[in-house]
Amino acid sequence: PGQFLGLSAMFSGDGFAGMHFNVDSVTPDQFKAWVDQTRASGGKTLDSDAYKELSKPTSNVAPFVFSDVEPDLFQKVLTQVLPPGPGPKLGPIVDADPWLVALCVRK
Repeated sequence: PGQFLGLSAMFSGDGFAGMHFNVDSVTPDQFKAWVDQTRASGGKTLDSDAYKELSKPTSNVAPFVFSDVEPDLFQKVLTQVLPPGPGPKLGPIVDADPWLVALCVRK
């Protein structure tokens, strides 16, 4: 347990240089208590609309939490029912047709 300096390990666009934060390392019991308190707070739910807002590029946003998550949200993101948020292009190989990518990287 303790507080440590955290920073973004990947270049992720504008504002990258400011992506540093404090990491609070806690015991498993303290973490469970925090989760229980956050869930009981009645705060915002991470649903499809909140995800769309969250996926927009931002910088210097204060930390915040969600008290609940839409049940199938991860599956919607994974299957791209919710498309990727706006942002820089990933490059020709990533933006290419998946079949073309498979042919290029096949061993």
